[in-house]
Amino acid sequence: MLIDDQKNKLSDVITTQIMRVIFPFIIARSVTGQLLTVKLSRKERWNPILWRTLQSICEAKLWIPITNNHRLLQNDWLI
Repeated sequence: MLIDDQKNKLSDVITTQIMRVIFPFIIARSVTGQLLTVKLSRKERWNPILWRTLQSICEAKLWIPITNNHRLLQNDWLI
């Protein structure tokens, strides 16, 4: 899949940096400085590997994409 194939979907994505990971909350900051609470599904909420990964992303100060309704993307690295 090419990025060009996703042009219409790119407007549905917010670039965020994870600021805090405190179970059961994930606080992220958008590029505009707005603080957001990332919404997790029940399955994601109880996944210990996801929490460790999100904590590592927070410590590394990486930016990740989320949807406009503040959910993690399933194919985030493709976008």
